[in-house]
Amino acid sequence: IPPPSITSLAHRHGVKVIGTLRFEGKHGKYHLETLFANKQAIHKTVDQLLHILETWEFDGWLVDVEVDIPASIPSVAYFVDILTRRTRCITNYTIWWYDGVDGINGKKRLLNVLDNRSKRVYEVCDGIVTNHKFKPDEMKTKGKQAMRGRSGTVCVGIDVYGRKSNPNVVGWNAHEHVQEAISNKCSAALFAPSWAVEAQENIGADPQENSHRFWTSLSPVMN
Repeated sequence: IPPPSITSLAHRHGVKVIGTLRFEGKHGKYHLETLFANKQAIHKTVDQLLHILETWEFDGWLVDVEVDIPASIPSVAYFVDILTRRTRCITNYTIWWYDGVDGINGKKRLLNVLDNRSKRVYEVCDGIVTNHKFKPDEMKTKGKQAMRGRSGTVCVGIDVYGRKSNPNVVGWNAHEHVQEAISNKCSAALFAPSWAVEAQENIGADPQENSHRFWTSLSPVMN
């Protein structure tokens, strides 16, 4: 749940804030199987998520499933579809999907581009955030075809630290990767922009100065 102070500040500047519903690891799988046990359970879960939105006054959910989905429970696409439909009936909430599982067979699989495996869920919500191993060539071919004119509804994951899946640290060059995403009619989802003040190479520098440098470098490509 986003801190109310952050939500309030963002709303003052016309920016939406969304929370994260995340299922990861052993405990995440247990909670997934409980909350999605059957269609009745899914509707109860959606009721609670809507109640949280109205209580804390933020603007939607990013659904992040990173565990295998048992064949015995309803598909995650069903849950996302119901959640999206219900939120649209109330107000201008937004529901996004993180591509942590294969939308066809339900197996955990971090996808880095919108394709037929993730399109099933993408088509029933407001947009998708891809995993953070940016593949511009794949995005040019598969992504444009799958979007079907929904420009800006695919957020390409860009890890500012460049950890594990991407050996090249993005760092101060993040704006170049954001520009690559925009040129392919996508948006960008920055993972860990705190790199500017927390990374080992930035320790000792003025945190406000570094933060300002990082975000102002993005301004020209975002406007």
